Amino acid sequence: MIYMIMLEIISYTLKNTLIAQLVLPLSVSFVFFLIINYAFSPRIKISPQIKQFKANGDDNNFEFQIKNTSPIFGLNDIHIEYKITTPHENGNDILCFLAPNSIPYLGRKKWKKDEDKEYELCITIMIPQEEIKDYLVKKKDIYHIDENNITLNKFLEKDHTSFQIFVLGYSSFTGIKNVYKSKKLDKKDIKNGNIKWGTKLTLVKENNNTG
Repeated sequence: MIYMIMLEIISYTLKNTLIAQLVLPLSVSFVFFLIINYAFSPRIKISPQIKQFKANGDDNNFEFQIKNTSPIFGLNDIHIEYKITTPHENGNDILCFLAPNSIPYLGRKKWKKDEDKEYELCITIMIPQEEIKDYLVKKKDIYHIDENNITLNKFLEKDHTSFQIFVLGYSSFTGIKNVYKSKKLDKKDIKNGNIKWGTKLTLVKENNNTG
């Protein structure tokens, strides 16, 4: 009896020792991977507001900006994904779609000597209004919308509807894919104005009305 108990104890000890020998290195490697990925990743900021402006007689043009605040690492092969969350009679619906074009590269932060202010490298991105319209027209019966009057700001007037921007790209140093997302945007986040250069991405009012 005692012999059997001793065998069980030894077996249990060996089994747990082997598990510990496998799990501990894997856990340490995973934590180290997360630290390296965080430390050597670009720092991407997405503007918290969408700029609405007039172009070619059309008031319904929309754009936003992204900035890389890392002084060392850039972002490669960038794709933009948009997500619209909206309710209908059968519950919430999430519409996701990729922008048609990719951006090859967003470089590291630049520095401007005068005024002692830091200026990040910035890209302005047009929101593909036609793609959004085509996407929503397919579900016009569900959302009870007029296909002749679909714009991003009009659609966001629906209660509990939000718009979110995702930036997907690869670190220029590690090659690891990173995903950055904006806050959930709604109608009040669409404004006229310009994005002021510097460390902030908020819109400022234009001096003269251009749209």
